[in-house]
Amino acid sequence: MRLFNRLIPALVGALLVTSGAAFAEYPERPIRVIIPFSPGGGTDITSRQFMVWLEPALGTNLVLDNRPGAGGTLGAEVASTLEPDGYNMLIASASFATAPAMYTTLNFDPEKDFDPVYLLARQPHMLVVPNSLPVKDLKGFIAHAKANAGKLNYASAGNGSSIHLSTELLKKAAGLNVVHVPYRGSGPAIIDTSAGRVQMLFGTMPSLVPQVRNGKLKPLGVSSEKRAPAVPDVPTLMEAGLKDFTYYAWYGMFAPDGTPKAAIQKIHGELLKISQVPEHRKKLEEQGLEAWTGTSEEFNKFVISETARWKQVVTEAKIPKLK
Repeated sequence: MRLFNRLIPALVGALLVTSGAAFAEYPERPIRVIIPFSPGGGTDITSRQFMVWLEPALGTNLVLDNRPGAGGTLGAEVASTLEPDGYNMLIASASFATAPAMYTTLNFDPEKDFDPVYLLARQPHMLVVPNSLPVKDLKGFIAHAKANAGKLNYASAGNGSSIHLSTELLKKAAGLNVVHVPYRGSGPAIIDTSAGRVQMLFGTMPSLVPQVRNGKLKPLGVSSEKRAPAVPDVPTLMEAGLKDFTYYAWYGMFAPDGTPKAAIQKIHGELLKISQVPEHRKKLEEQGLEAWTGTSEEFNKFVISETARWKQVVTEAKIPKLK
């Protein structure tokens, strides 16, 4: 028995050394990255821009897996069930922090089932309308919407998505009565807004900037404190007349809970380097995004604070919860 007791620490130590040696070569095979929204939306576009840099940095393939639905919760649920071995990741948006406030039941816990890896970037939203809508600016749109109370529609990426809740904030601030039309991701929402089937979209910059530049959508304002470098001619919503209104969405990478810290630290370190590359930062700015440089722990605190914030917003705005 004494010999056995002496062997246990030695065996545990050997296993730890072996595990450390194995992760020294991480990654040794492709990494699956779940994107819980449809192709063409802000989360998808931003994810792919980072992955283009991350793939050669890690020296392995990144398999991007779009799993849209339910405001991003379906993809997150899938990711929460995957093996926490360092070869499964999730790219989540701000809706990741709104889900606990919006859903009566979730099949995953954003805080307990995931480990934050890196906050990729943050961005303001942009308010756009179809070119066919007879308005020129925010004041004109507000007047038009109030004259047609309950008759206009706004698009979102799904019930409980950041686009949905941020638009509800905007509606409250501007005193609007506009009907919500949820879509399965930003891509379809943009298509129907461009076609005039819905009259308003308060969406993410990466997905909307190209549509504004090619003239398919009419911009009325951005939700940042200062004008976005990507669209310098578009005023902030505060400039346009909506006093003290700002909003920022965000994108971040998470790993299933229990993922080896060595894997998280490796990916975090490479993403941190990428976020400081001038060429990459410039491209982010052109899309209306701001790079972030911080620790996984700081990202974790941010997610916790955002989750608490949206619980308060949903309660105060009396937004119906989803099942």
